[in-house]
Amino acid sequence: MPGGVGRPGGRGFAAAAAVLVGAAVVVLFWGALFGGRTFYERDLSTYSRANKGLIAPLSSASAGVPLWNPYYASGQPFAANPAHMVHHPLSRLFLFLPFEVAFRAQVLVPIGLALAGMFALLRALGRSQAGALFGALGWGLGGYLLSVTNALPILIAVSVCPLVLLFVVRLTRTGRLVDVAGLGLAYALVAFAAEPSTLFMAPVLSLPVILGRPASERRRAAALVVAGLALGVALAAIVLLPGAHHASKTIRAAGLPPRMADEWSMPPVRLAELFAANVLGHVNRNDEALFWGRALYGTKIYPLVYSLYSGLVLGLLALAALVKQRRRLWPWAAVAAVGFVAALGTHTPLWGAMRNLPGLAGLRYPEKFVLLMVLPVVIAATYGFDQVVHGPARGRRWITRALVAFAALGTLLAAGILAGGRLAGLDGSPGTFPVSVAARDAFRVSLSALGPLAIFSLWRRWPRRGAALLLCMVLAVDLVWAGRALVPTTSVSRLTTPPDFLRPIIQRRRDDVLFHLAAWDPEFGIKGGLARPPIPAQWGIATTLETDFDLTHLRWTTDGNDLFWKAIEGDPRLLEHLIRRRGATALVRFHKGVRWVGNRMALPEGVTSAVELSFAPDVPLAFAVSRVELVDGNDGWLKTVMRLGAEMATTACVDRAELGAFAGPPAPADVQIAERTPVRLVLDVNGRGPAASFIAINQTWDEGWRATLDQQPVRLIRTDVALSGLVVSPGRHRVELTYSDPWIGAGAMLSAAAALVCLALVLVGRRRERVARGKLAL
Repeated sequence: MPGGVGRPGGRGFAAAAAVLVGAAVVVLFWGALFGGRTFYERDLSTYSRANKGLIAPLSSASAGVPLWNPYYASGQPFAANPAHMVHHPLSRLFLFLPFEVAFRAQVLVPIGLALAGMFALLRALGRSQAGALFGALGWGLGGYLLSVTNALPILIAVSVCPLVLLFVVRLTRTGRLVDVAGLGLAYALVAFAAEPSTLFMAPVLSLPVILGRPASERRRAAALVVAGLALGVALAAIVLLPGAHHASKTIRAAGLPPRMADEWSMPPVRLAELFAANVLGHVNRNDEALFWGRALYGTKIYPLVYSLYSGLVLGLLALAALVKQRRRLWPWAAVAAVGFVAALGTHTPLWGAMRNLPGLAGLRYPEKFVLLMVLPVVIAATYGFDQVVHGPARGRRWITRALVAFAALGTLLAAGILAGGRLAGLDGSPGTFPVSVAARDAFRVSLSALGPLAIFSLWRRWPRRGAALLLCMVLAVDLVWAGRALVPTTSVSRLTTPPDFLRPIIQRRRDDVLFHLAAWDPEFGIKGGLARPPIPAQWGIATTLETDFDLTHLRWTTDGNDLFWKAIEGDPRLLEHLIRRRGATALVRFHKGVRWVGNRMALPEGVTSAVELSFAPDVPLAFAVSRVELVDGNDGWLKTVMRLGAEMATTACVDRAELGAFAGPPAPADVQIAERTPVRLVLDVNGRGPAASFIAINQTWDEGWRATLDQQPVRLIRTDVALSGLVVSPGRHRVELTYSDPWIGAGAMLSAAAALVCLALVLVGRRRERVARGKLAL
């Protein structure tokens, strides 16, 4: 068998492999490792930094698990929201390491884990050491994994997939209890990242391993794998149980509409990226013309996964293996085919059928499923590697011819692009097709072919082991060359320095609440540098009425946003009164006179920033309203708002289902905040009249909040669609609100029980193995 041939490389191979991998990682991540720079691409700067930056301060302020986040959307659950990964081991780094060190580790540690995990998996599959190194490089430094470094939940989840498969391989071969525990722990790490599509795909990737067993063993193998995966789900209960409950309170519970779910459907032409980088161009925020495939992605412009390229030679070896060893590799080929078709999304009927399956209606972005194609391709390539390196000469002749063909094709294509550009009169000016860039990319294919071509041409002159390492080195150079643009870094100060327009609100050092109107602007809101929510949270600024970045805000928060904009559309004058009712004390909007000139934003004379910050009269977090209106559902709220106009600023609208009746106008009351933490709010209320008062609290309502009046439980009422309120009788009272989430406690108990099961499996398994070895010795 090709994978079994080739003597172990010993310490010499290990040292050479370590140097090769280390050099590639250092070159690829030099800025983050030694240059004092940090990662910032896409979600990393717009979302992840704010999320991760809240873990330590909220944990400290909450004196424990950070259950509630007062900085997003008038307050939202934090620990229960899986998107925040509060319980993930990597997130724990923020509790005892400097933030920048911990933040860079969110990217670097998964890359290292992916490299090591894939190497171990391929060795378990019987690949040679050089073949396993080749596959580890193609996976850990390949275009797919580097592309998802800007989406931490995906990166952290998929980096563990090789470890999951490693324990699946070991478990299906030996049935050891220790490997059941290992599979459970590995799958739990995937679940802790709480990326739902990867959680679904990891078991699918296990199918080729099970199907690769003899038919008589498959049922037992499948049962063992299911047991290990179930144990992993139980271990991750502290994330999954409260996460599932939280999801039931978001718009995902009813299934996402196609306009959300179908975004980022992968165009079929991207299959060519297995053999050539930049088939559709380059992602460049400063010049969209460099990505000539942008029309294929509609309003998204750029792909979700920037690149699928894992090296030309890797792609060719995978193709060779899938053809030559199709009987052995057909399960991997089948999963890869399913992944490719699923990633196509709306281009085929499969995506719609998948989303009709139980539990999958809340998934979005079909391109995520390209993992099911990329990982099997890398595994297949290692079979091709060993076949070519250790097999007969005809395999090397085939790959040599293929490389010659690609070298010639790349050169001819580069020449054709340059000639066509001259004939069409394209000079590379901004906004036009970048002829020189496209020609350079085509010629790059030729260069990617020449390195391995030289190795195969001189094969007989080198020791086989040395040639195999050279092939790995050529792949590493190719991947680093192609991958550096996928992991850009920037100075830390660029991300940590607040924009000038936010400095006044930071300097006030008060509990301001910001409404970022500029981020909603349909004409100028796409502009960069606006510090859109949730970015302001990293400077301690709370926001309200922002977009639901990851579709995990509470459903009534989403409803409140939608109704707010419907009211503004009906009467723009309501804006001031409705944001005041929300407790917003600061507003960011575009300056009057800002306009587009070509593709550049022009500012009015004397204005240095496109946006301005203005402050409104202070609105307390909690206050006694002057009016209570009972409404019938969301439509009733909207009708009441349109009727009351300016009076809405001091009115509480309560659904009749929440409050059946309220006798007479509410009495005025003095409200003082006696104590406030993220999970606790204490109010001193003095009702100044014979009637009851209604205290409006500009904080999102959630079932986890419990209220007491003079230590007696009272009902906290959902008010104005998404906010909170309660009725207080006349006189002096102390109102206490506390937040808890019993689902997190239940999940923690289940996780602890599963951890004990894991420990028992390891101890019993070890004991059985010692007994078995003792019997053999006798």
